[in-house]
Order: sequence, then structure tokens, then C-alpha cells
Amino acid sequence: MKNVWRALVIAIFWLLPLLPASAQATLEYGQPASGTLAAGQKDTYSFNGKKGEKPVIAMNAHGGNMLPYVALYDPQGTLIGEDSQGGEKGNALLKGQVLPADGLYTVDAVNKATDGSGGYTLIIKEESQQVYFDGPRAANTSGKQAYQLSQPWDHTNITYSIQNTLQGFNAQDVVAVLQAAFQAWANNSPLTFTQVQGQGDINVQFGPIDGQYNILGETCPPYNPCDSGSVLLDSGETWALTQPQGYNDISLLGVATHEFGHAIGLLHTDDSNALMYPEYSPYVLQPAQDDIAGLQRLYGVGGSGPVSNPPSLPGFPSNPAQTGQMQVSGQLDDTHYTHFWDFDVVAGDTVTIDMQAQSGDLDSFLVLLDANNNVLAYNDDTGGGKSAELAHLQFPQAGTYTVAATRYAQAQGYTSGTYVMTIQYDVGPPTGVSSAPVAPGNTSNPASGNPTASVQVSAGDAAQIDKLPSLDGALESAFASSATPGEQARNGTVDPSQTYAWEQTWCATDANTLAGNLPDISVQFAVNGEPVDSSLVTQRNFSSSQYQCVGYSVLLSGWSTGLVNLSSTLSLKAPVFDGNTIYPQGDYVYTYAIQAR
Repeated sequence: MKNVWRALVIAIFWLLPLLPASAQATLEYGQPASGTLAAGQKDTYSFNGKKGEKPVIAMNAHGGNMLPYVALYDPQGTLIGEDSQGGEKGNALLKGQVLPADGLYTVDAVNKATDGSGGYTLIIKEESQQVYFDGPRAANTSGKQAYQLSQPWDHTNITYSIQNTLQGFNAQDVVAVLQAAFQAWANNSPLTFTQVQGQGDINVQFGPIDGQYNILGETCPPYNPCDSGSVLLDSGETWALTQPQGYNDISLLGVATHEFGHAIGLLHTDDSNALMYPEYSPYVLQPAQDDIAGLQRLYGVGGSGPVSNPPSLPGFPSNPAQTGQMQVSGQLDDTHYTHFWDFDVVAGDTVTIDMQAQSGDLDSFLVLLDANNNVLAYNDDTGGGKSAELAHLQFPQAGTYTVAATRYAQAQGYTSGTYVMTIQYDVGPPTGVSSAPVAPGNTSNPASGNPTASVQVSAGDAAQIDKLPSLDGALESAFASSATPGEQARNGTVDPSQTYAWEQTWCATDANTLAGNLPDISVQFAVNGEPVDSSLVTQRNFSSSQYQCVGYSVLLSGWSTGLVNLSSTLSLKAPVFDGNTIYPQGDYVYTYAIQAR
């Protein structure tokens, strides 16, 4: 009966499941596959790719005699990329290919060794996922708590024992990591944790569970019949004590902290940003907001607060709107490869952030985040050499932002050294640089009224759009450039016999930035309050001297005499950075009162 209860209530931390290695096996983004290959043999995988995606494919050797080689083929079977030793330690790392079309792509995983056999792991990720901790995971925006709770301990002075240690590591180092995992919960609650000999409330041991890559740990929550407070960590994993050093390493700190959360009464959460989310992430090693909310629901508020709070920039001015400069320095290595710094802005501030490598081989990398940890901007080498720069960022909203000073590839990176980071409050962008030309602004109310006329809407191709007069050219005044959600309104007059191109555009400083913007952008046209069918909207790409742009267009013809009310709404489902300006999430609305006469 004990085993039955254990299966029902035990809390398990999962790694994403491995796929079997077989001919034409399906490969999913973010899910590793593994296999064994004799010299010269290959396994073939397929995955569904979309036009514009930039996959990163890694194949790592695992024991035996293995020389990894990967080849990528498009849906027509044409080789579009290959790599043999582009990764660390002689592993294969294929990146930089942009998928040319939607379709089924093929990946060959080959052992190029001349004799023997060896094991491998294969994984495919999108390049965008590798920016800042594999990409920010989806936030819990429902406003509801996502955590789930079991019964807590009836006391706050928790005792624990460590039954054995982890082979291959210094025993004191392992104990220190486990102590840090307990301390992460103590820092955010009235709980204290005291190590004892023999049996404690929580008893930790290492032992076999199921080998690599599946179940990382098992824990029985308090007062459950499965062996209350027992924690088993899988001795068969490839452990790293803190941050993982490669795709195959598992963070003992992250897994232990997760399991100890179960041991004090936290169950799994639906919030994928949280440590108690059931799927392991190598970059979530500390309790997050949802974890802390559940913890404090069980035990109340106490401790020293979240351990992951980033420090504020020292010497920060009381009025950050004033032109000024702040400077900090630090050292990055394999143990500490990211430093977080908070800074404040007022609405309208323009800021330049510069990270200069000072010593070692450090390849500087900057990431800008908002208060909800959304990635707003990032940069690798714009600062010259291996330095990074985010230049002339415009902030339409006041608030606290965070900049991560890190290295290229973050946890998977290998460079180290010292840096100096400067935050400069600029008077404005340099001459010749402006905001994206499509940003709408504040309302300016024209003299409009109830519609008395109609117009026919149709689709058009790029050639037609370029040759026809623009609807915006018929306005009495142009829409203003602005970087905040809102509505603008303008009057205009058109010739009823003329066909006009009505276009909503979005521009960015380069093609890669534009491609990264598009998933968060949508456009809706309406005529006299009725939405225009999306099948009539033509999307085209074009460029100007400073920008790469996309246009969303329809054609307007067959005007009847009178007033027509038009609107186009540009919706941003997340903050968007066009290379110069951060545009907040929301609806940017243009309304037109058009007289046809």
C-alpha cells in the first residue's frame, strides 16, 4: 500500500522527455533526442519549420568514439547547412541558417568517426530562444495565483539531514549547494533550516531513479504517507553544482531548491516563470514571484526578501531626467556570468547603455528588460570589438528597468573578464536618427460626423500600391510621430473617381530587428465602423535610407459622394523595440474623416 500512495502523492521534477533515435523521428524545438551510432552511421530526424525561423542545432558526443556531424536539408531535400566541430569540445553546432519556406525539414545526425561507436544528444532551438536565458518564458498574466499547495509543516524551525553525497564532487561543495537551496526558501519566509545527524523533518539522499534526462528528483510533501519529507535526487544525472556548463548538464542548485519547495508544502504551479513549474529549466534556479506567494501563503511573510533582487546602480541621481552618467564595473566568469542592474527613467528619457570589455577574452552582451522581465532590447558587438551598446533608447513610460550585463551565449558561453558599463542620459538621439515613422500619437480631433458615403475595399499587389496615390497624402495634415498608445484623428478630401492606397507601416533599423518585431504586431482596418476582411490586406516589405519596413495595405475605390469614416489600428501585444525606441504594448489608432467630392 505504501508504494501506491507514493505514486499518487509524490512530487516529481521532470526534464523534457528524450525522443527515441530512429529513422525519420520527429524533432521538436526544445526537446532533446538521443541515440547511439556506429562509425559512419546516421540517424535522420524531421521537424516542421516556418519561413524566417533561424534554428540552432546542437549535437553533443556522449561517451564512446563519436565525432558529431549534423546536416540540415530543406523541404525539397537540398542541403542548406552542415557542421562538424563548430561547437565547444569538438561537438557540432549548426546556426545562422534562415529557413526559406514553411515545410518539413530534415536533420541528419552522423558519427564521422572512423571506427567504434558512441552516444549523442541532439537538440534544436530557435535562435531567438538563446537571447537572454533561452528566451523569457511566457508570463502569468491572468492575475490569479498559479501555485498549488499541500499541507505545511506545523512548525517553522525545520530540521534536515543529508544522508549521502554526490560522487565526483567534493562533499563540502555539495553540502554547500544544498544549504543554499534551503536558504533560498528561508530568505522569503519565517522558516529556518538546521542540519542534523540521523533523521530530520526533511531527509535528502542521492540515488538512482531512471538514469539521465527524465525524472530528476522525487519528494514526499509534509504529512503524507509516502515517507513524509523524503527527497531523492537522481544520481544518474550529469550534474553541475550551480549553473550548467552545457546543454546536457543539470543544475543541482535548481533541482534541489525545487525539490525542497515540495518538501515544505509547495506543489507544482502553472506559472512557467516559476521554480515550481514541473519542467526543468537550467536558468530558473531561485524562487520566483509565484513561488514566494505560495510559500508565504503557507508560512507568512518573513526572511530577508527575494535573493534574486538585482542591485540598483550606485550613486544614482534623485532626478534621473537630468542629463547625467552612471558607471559600474564587474567581472564575469563561469560562476557569475550575468550581473543585473536596475535604473530609473522618467517619461521621455533617452538612454545609451555601453558595456566595454576591459580584460580577458570577455565577449560583452547587453539585455534590457522591463519590470515584468520582458526582453526589450539586446546587443552583442555594436560597441566595437567585443563590447556591446544599446544606443539612444527612448522610454515613453516612467519606471524601473533592468539591464543584464552578461557574455555572449550566457550559460553556454566560455569568455570571461572584467567590464565597465556606463548608462548615459542623453539630451536626445543624434542628428539624422528619428523614431520609427509609423508610431502614432496623441488625439487631435477633426470635425467629423456620421458617415454619409461608402467606399469599396479591395486587395492590391505591391506594384499597384507603389503607383497609386496614398490616402495619407490626401490628409490636411500628417499624423504625428509618437511612442505611446493612443488615438490620432485627421481630416482629408479625396477625388471620388480615384483609387487610393491605404497603408499602415511599421519600420525598424534593420531586417533582423524587423523580423523580431513582427510576431507582436497586428493591423486592423475598418470602414464606417465595419472591420475589413483580413484576406483583403496585402503585406509587403520595403526599405528606406534608414529603415527596413513592412506595409499592410488595402485599395480604396468606388467612392460615393459624402463623408467616409476610416480607422486603422496597429496593435502591439508586447513591448516592441524597433532599434531606436521602445513602444509599449497597446493599440495605436489612426482615424480618418474623409470627404469624397
